[in-house]
Amino acid sequence: MVNKRGKKTQSALEYAVLVVIIVGALIAFSVYLKRASQGRMRDAADAYGGMMQYEK
Repeated sequence: MVNKRGKKTQSALEYAVLVVIIVGALIAFSVYLKRASQGRMRDAADAYGGMMQYEK
């Protein structure tokens, strides 16, 4: 049987693991969003460059 202090320690450890998982997911998602926005910007720049090429 786990005493009261052991339950508090286990709960604190579970919360810490949960926070680490959430922070890791947010970091991974931010990298995904950054790459997606850079891709859109590159596509827009390529399209703009293509228009400039045919205007001359």
